[in-house]
Amino acid sequence: MSAYGIISLHRLVELEGSMGTYRVLIDGAVAGRIRIGNTVEFPVAPGTHQVRLSWWAWTGSAPLVLEVQPGSRHHLLAQSARLRDSRFRPSRSISLTTTNRS
Repeated sequence: MSAYGIISLHRLVELEGSMGTYRVLIDGAVAGRIRIGNTVEFPVAPGTHQVRLSWWAWTGSAPLVLEVQPGSRHHLLAQSARLRDSRFRPSRSISLTTTNRS
């Protein structure tokens, strides 16, 4: 068993509203970037981690808190949020959710 857990993030291909490259922030620090249609993985130490995506200074996703266990894998999905889902706030213009993949 690995001493780390994995945060796996997939970004959907969308016809509308798909902004450029998103920055992936884990615990407030930029861990990497993700482009449309790509999947990226980040090894993290066990414990509680906050994941957030940002595109521009004021656009991004709501923070998602994960409890990571050694050897675990958390699958996340990123896509543009519909205007109504974002409650008309640019700071919620990206949807970041967990998936039930194993």
